[in-house]
Amino acid sequence: GEGNFKRTRELADQLFKALPDSPRVLELAGAAEFSLQQFVQAEFYLSKALKASPQLLRARHMLAQTYLRSNQPNRAIDVLQPVLEGKAVDATTLSLAGAAWLETGEDRKAESAFKAAAKAAPKNTGVMAAVALSKAARGNTSAVNDLETLAASDRGARTDLALISARLSQKDLKGALKAIDGLEKKIPDQPLPHSMRGRVLLLLGDLPGAGKAFETALSKDPAYFPAITSLAAIDLKNGKPDLARQRLEAAVKARPKAYHAYVALADLTVRTGGSTEDVLKLLQAGAKANAGEPAPHLALVAQLVAAGRGKEALEAAQVASGALPNDPSIAESLARAQMSAGDGNQAAVTLKKLTGQYPTNASYQLLLGDAYLLSKDLDNAHRALRQAMALQPGLIEAQRRLVALAIMNKRPQDGLALAQELQKAEPKNPWGFTLEGEVESSRQRWDAAIAAYRGALQRGANTETAVTLHQALRRAGRNADADRAAGDWLKANPRDGVYLYHLANAAMASNRDEEAETRFRAVLELQPGNPLALNNLAWLLVKQGKPGGVALAEKANSLLPGRSVVLDTLAAALAADKQLPKAIEAQLKAVTLSPADPGLKLNLAKMYLQAGEKSKAQTQLQSLAQLGEKFARQSEVSQLLKSL
Repeated sequence: GEGNFKRTRELADQLFKALPDSPRVLELAGAAEFSLQQFVQAEFYLSKALKASPQLLRARHMLAQTYLRSNQPNRAIDVLQPVLEGKAVDATTLSLAGAAWLETGEDRKAESAFKAAAKAAPKNTGVMAAVALSKAARGNTSAVNDLETLAASDRGARTDLALISARLSQKDLKGALKAIDGLEKKIPDQPLPHSMRGRVLLLLGDLPGAGKAFETALSKDPAYFPAITSLAAIDLKNGKPDLARQRLEAAVKARPKAYHAYVALADLTVRTGGSTEDVLKLLQAGAKANAGEPAPHLALVAQLVAAGRGKEALEAAQVASGALPNDPSIAESLARAQMSAGDGNQAAVTLKKLTGQYPTNASYQLLLGDAYLLSKDLDNAHRALRQAMALQPGLIEAQRRLVALAIMNKRPQDGLALAQELQKAEPKNPWGFTLEGEVESSRQRWDAAIAAYRGALQRGANTETAVTLHQALRRAGRNADADRAAGDWLKANPRDGVYLYHLANAAMASNRDEEAETRFRAVLELQPGNPLALNNLAWLLVKQGKPGGVALAEKANSLLPGRSVVLDTLAAALAADKQLPKAIEAQLKAVTLSPADPGLKLNLAKMYLQAGEKSKAQTQLQSLAQLGEKFARQSEVSQLLKSL
């Protein structure tokens, strides 16, 4: 009873005073606070226990339950992650992860976790539900009845969550709503049932009903983040991005340590066309406010890597590694940052340590292979990739890299053998044919490559393969077939922005300017904040002497600041618009960012000439003349020097 828990707390308090750093004492204190539903104190003791002794599984489970009970499912997942990445994962960890993933809306991960829990401990009541869930996922309708029976007799909520997961996996949305009603009766004061009801109503297309359910969830707990993000998503769908932003900003203000709010706000900023700098400021603030949490650090490093800012990514990853030296996700992030900064050798050192700690993790071996490839250590790359395939036989990315490695080693026959091996083992899998196409493309055997890519598309249509087929047809000189393939793809996939962007780029490369312009405009109708499409369209307008280039280039530069290629376009647009001082300023920035690019200096020289600044133009042109054959446009340089 509560009296026993209080006595346990008193005992724990006495022990804590005597042994304040003992992990076992901290665990006992956390257990007492958890039993008394004092979740803030429970989190304090249990997180401290885990920091001192990461192997305390019971403390980890209780901390995950603490986060679940205090409506922080993302933090529950974070605390379980090191165990989930281990060799043998216990049923309790899997069941807790399943419950957390179900709460965050990752239904497939939840179902997979519950099924794995069933294998780990089939006699446990919670795991009996996972067994039934596993059967239900395979289409066994009686298994859902078993789950309903278990949920009715189980006073806890975990079986109900498994039942809801089963209903969702079978796309029985009305059944899921009924199961959620059962869950609500057990936990009437918690926001979870209402939030889950909102998610199902969203799937049913009932936006008003979903909004009402999420609002009810917030009435139970105003800081319940899954409901806040869901309402922000509804705001976006309703064309109210400012309202979505206000919600998330209020969440950050109310709970500065709610790091998921920073990440969500950064994501919203990206989706509504905000600048890279604004996104980074939010993620930096989230990481600073939550130095001991991996998620904001991971988001910040990933954003810096994506922005091509390898040095800053490495600095941020090193800060994260110092704050969380034992977190595998942070170590992986550090390795990715090291690779982004061009240091494959150091990344390999980081990953060797990680693969030693987690020898059965195929993704770490795959990343180790990438690090070796970056440092041109092809033998070790081959070994790491083979190990990744041994750990996860169907790992497509490992097979793809091995094929690329065979091509690099000028052994295309080895790559072809790998592709054919996959085709034989899985004849319906498109990847074996895609890999064959890549090998044949490397040998410029275009007809064989085209046949392989067509075979891949027949087995599983995807944009990447459609693009490679179109490229192969063009390279084979079969332009009519390429146009036909493009038309067929767009007829079936009219809103495929990636494919449209590819066609636009192909037209631009072939100097089919009007076609390229039309294509880029179509891309921007689908993706108004696509900075590269904005940049390329601006450049095409300048090239054709059409107005409107400056506004497009300025928007592209705001979305991708600090990129020399974007600044070059902006400068060209400004020069065409007779805004020469601004054009020269932008071009100087581009040259500073990429001093090894002679084309940028040539463009700067032309702008100086246009502005009548002959001496400055001469300085740039003379430096280009000294490059000799290293710069292919020397005839242009010579003509401009003669004109001075």
